[in-house]
Amino acid sequence: MMDLIRKINFQDKIVRLAIAFILIVFGAWEVLVPAYWAVFVPEFATAIFNPLFATRIHGLALFVLGALLISGYRKNLVSLASSLVLLSVVVSVFMYSGFSDLLVRDIVIFLCSLSLLFEKKE
Repeated sequence: MMDLIRKINFQDKIVRLAIAFILIVFGAWEVLVPAYWAVFVPEFATAIFNPLFATRIHGLALFVLGALLISGYRKNLVSLASSLVLLSVVVSVFMYSGFSDLLVRDIVIFLCSLSLLFEKKE
């Protein structure tokens, strides 16, 4: 039984589902209630886009990346894209609030997403 569990590689699947869950929940939240998240839009972006529009686009990207992670479609490419988006979140949170509990949380989420790039092949 333990050999079967090792072959299935649950730890990678659990991390992938956890990151997907985070992306889908926050993505939906940004699309449905963009005003709550618009304060995190970097100032340079507000000169180009309406903050609410930018937040909705970001939320849609998060949602799509989360769904793709669940599907397993092009795992490495989607993992890389998710990691880059989450890195931008880390930078944005740092610029907005400095070193904080939010930053620590987002760094951990980013690192977990980055670890998906090293997921074992099935």
